[in-house]
Amino acid sequence: MNNQIPPIIADIIENKRQMLEEEQYQKQQEEQHKIEQWQIDGKNKFDEFIAEALLLVPEWLRPYVNVDDVDYERIGKGWQSVKSIDLYFSVPGLAMIVFDPEKKLFRVPHAHWHEEWDGSVEKPTWNFNGSYNMSDPGEVLVEAQTQMQIYQDFLEKHQVSLKEQIQKREKYEQEEVERELRSVEAGHQRQLKEIAQKSEEQALFDAIKNDPIAIHLLKAFVLLRDERSHFEQRLEEANDSLYSMEDRWSRRAEELRRQADDAQRRADDEKYRLQSDLDEAEAKLKKSKQQAERGW
Repeated sequence: MNNQIPPIIADIIENKRQMLEEEQYQKQQEEQHKIEQWQIDGKNKFDEFIAEALLLVPEWLRPYVNVDDVDYERIGKGWQSVKSIDLYFSVPGLAMIVFDPEKKLFRVPHAHWHEEWDGSVEKPTWNFNGSYNMSDPGEVLVEAQTQMQIYQDFLEKHQVSLKEQIQKREKYEQEEVERELRSVEAGHQRQLKEIAQKSEEQALFDAIKNDPIAIHLLKAFVLLRDERSHFEQRLEEANDSLYSMEDRWSRRAEELRRQADDAQRRADDEKYRLQSDLDEAEAKLKKSKQQAERGW
């Protein structure tokens, strides 16, 4: 079967492929031009915004503004309004200072750190849990310095905890190695002991195998050992049987005592009932006599 594409068909395919590739290239160029234009428009909007927003903060704070993470493309597309952007100031030695140009308020993130429940140690982090709005720039500086000091303290504690954790892990690993070495040594000693024992047994057998008297004595010892083992087993069975018998009689005696207690209780109840009936009969007889005397 001939799989060769006819030349005229091959030319059509090649021409169409080139046209499609050119169209794809043009689309990519147009898309890249749009992105570049969005970035330019976004940067212009942001530059205008930042110029106005910086006028709302003290002059000594303006050089430390951080504008590295601005997404100009999102601003240019209209997906993000510059009015929703906060200004971040990175002053050396202080925690990050955040300024909301629309509300004209400052915030300082707080340092947080804790050891996990499983003993793992994470680095201190920053978040706004517990932070509050401030309008006084001086108060902002004090809070930023305080939080940075707290963060540094947390870092030191983190290093101590991390060092302790590493030491515990190293100690545990060392103990594991030592335990494994002791186990290997114990196994080696057992093997040596077994080899020595087998050697002694073989030497003993070699020494007595040609001595008929020693062989007879060994057989007698084996028979005596078997008899002793059999006797000990029977003695243990007898002890178990005796214990079972004692336990059975003990339960029987307890049952008899319980029955005797029940019989005594029933007898006492019957005695009390009869005495009550007798007292009642005597009371009725006495009452009848008194009525008869009054009637007489």
